[in-house]
Amino acid sequence: MPTGVYKRTDKHNAAISKARKGVATNPTGILIPKSVSRRKSSLKYRYGKSISEYQHDLDTQNGICAICWRAPKDGEYLAYDHDHLCHGGEKSCSDCLRGLLCRKCNTVLGLLDDNVVYFERAIEYLKLHARKTE
Repeated sequence: MPTGVYKRTDKHNAAISKARKGVATNPTGILIPKSVSRRKSSLKYRYGKSISEYQHDLDTQNGICAICWRAPKDGEYLAYDHDHLCHGGEKSCSDCLRGLLCRKCNTVLGLLDDNVVYFERAIEYLKLHARKTE
């Protein structure tokens, strides 16, 4: 066989097939949806939280975004909002976490640099240009 080329085994082909179907295995060999596996890893890496801790935080917040008070759509998650200045924004410690937000609200906070003055100006702008219903 040429250098760098290998023959796939049946076990390797089965693993590739499962991966393409969006299924991963955990150490016990139980098949779990790939999205759940990725979510679990991401929560632990970025926020130091387990799925059960996330669920507890979500329940504490009544399952809704802390800003717009909307529940996430099917297949979507609320994201932990955190202080981006703490640890350079990549990872978070428990002191950085502020609440759970939907994608839109989390994006808005980021786009306005978490700056309260910008939000106050945005509110004034919206009030100034509100449609007159009278």
